[in-house]
Amino acid sequence: MGYGRWFSGRGMRSLFQFKDLNLSLPKLSHSIYDCKHSNGIYRKITITIKGFKMKLDSVIIWANLIILILLLVKFAVKPFMDFIKGRKKYKSAELSSLESEKEKISGEIVNTIKMINEKKTLLAETEENILRQGDTIKAGIIRDAGVESAQILEKATRGAEKDVKAAAEKLRAEVINAIFDKQPGVKKD
Repeated sequence: MGYGRWFSGRGMRSLFQFKDLNLSLPKLSHSIYDCKHSNGIYRKITITIKGFKMKLDSVIIWANLIILILLLVKFAVKPFMDFIKGRKKYKSAELSSLESEKEKISGEIVNTIKMINEKKTLLAETEENILRQGDTIKAGIIRDAGVESAQILEKATRGAEKDVKAAAEKLRAEVINAIFDKQPGVKKD
């Protein structure tokens, strides 16, 4: 046989050489086509396995892709895993500092809530004390007003009694004067 060639668009490249292709496997057939290219003639090989056609170029591309993936796995996994572990260590330290800060802030929040509840209780007690003092002052004012009104009433009663006595005395004096004026011969003392 000859050389297998692959066309890349920039010319012909020889990828591998095959001389004896044993195609005696069951349900395996192959076809070789001569294709013309501006640089010359190259052969295109098509392999058919159980009704699945695949060009040899595709087989070579898949083989190269698998080899590339295996090389990447072999040489890129360790640096990638080291990178991931390094990020994990860095992030775990950062995460632990954030968790400690969270616990500190949670403690401050709990203390603040306690302080707020204490202030609310103190405010309620102060309000009750102010209301009690207000009631006491109001009762004192009412009592003082009652005493003052009693004194004013007593004073007014005494004043009215005085006025009544004075009016009664004046009336008596006038009645006596009127009686004496009507009676001849009686002298006034």
